Amino acid sequence: METFVGHFGYKNLKKVDLIGYSGRLALFYNNDFNVSIIYQSNRLIDIEAIYKGKTINLTFVYGDPLPKNRDQIWERLTR
Repeated sequence: METFVGHFGYKNLKKVDLIGYSGRLALFYNNDFNVSIIYQSNRLIDIEAIYKGKTINLTFVYGDPLPKNRDQIWERLTR
């Protein structure tokens, strides 16, 4: 993933460690943002970003392909 950061025109990369054989979540962003990861798992990244003096909270979700496991994601999102 590190090789794609510059290829796509971004300066920074935050990634979630692999768990088993699942894919990896990654967040690419530029220096215009000051990014802090609030929470991360193999299914979501919850961040706080500061852009032009304003604080923005964003959550990036990769839903579980198994419907029986989706309740865990919804529970976290509602918190």
